[in-house]
Amino acid sequence: MTWKIALAFSLGVAAGYFRALPGIFVEKAELLLTLALVFLVFGIGVEIAGNRSALSLIKKMGWRSLLLPALSMGGTVAFSALAGIFLNMSPLVSAAVGCGFGWYSLSGILLTPVFGASVGVIAFLSNIFREILTFLGGEVVYQRLGGWPAVAMGGATSMDTTLPLLSSISKGRLDALAMMSGVIHSLAVPVLVPFFANLVR
Repeated sequence: MTWKIALAFSLGVAAGYFRALPGIFVEKAELLLTLALVFLVFGIGVEIAGNRSALSLIKKMGWRSLLLPALSMGGTVAFSALAGIFLNMSPLVSAAVGCGFGWYSLSGILLTPVFGASVGVIAFLSNIFREILTFLGGEVVYQRLGGWPAVAMGGATSMDTTLPLLSSISKGRLDALAMMSGVIHSLAVPVLVPFFANLVR
């Protein structure tokens, strides 16, 4: 899936650079982005609500199910804001970028209409890098630091794309925790990204 997203992004950059698209497509780009966002959020909502096993798991684990994603999200927001200071970027904008929690297909679309294409690209790349780093370093983190940090690395992706990796390196012991953490991260993205974006306005 990652290579398909990267390919689509590269084709979009090339099409924009060489002006290969009809003018009407460029003029209606914001409308098309809005429609794509609506369908994407609708589809994800259906997928999350339809995953009864993950939702029942959250209920079964109770308040403890919130501890790992809460710590993961809190750390992500704090260090994203700190990174913004060093990168000469508004800490609130940087925090909004970090609140994608690895969900690159949504965070970029949410932030582009508000802050422009440059911030949208940063959101896309920073969140896709989080997924890639989880694939590359998840096993090392699990072996040296344990299961919680390994699951936290994946953020929202721990319920889907990085779940097979987490399951493999832990021999299934992280499946429930990863699924639960990923669901809560995913539910938080459409709330926290606009929240921090609106604080800038």
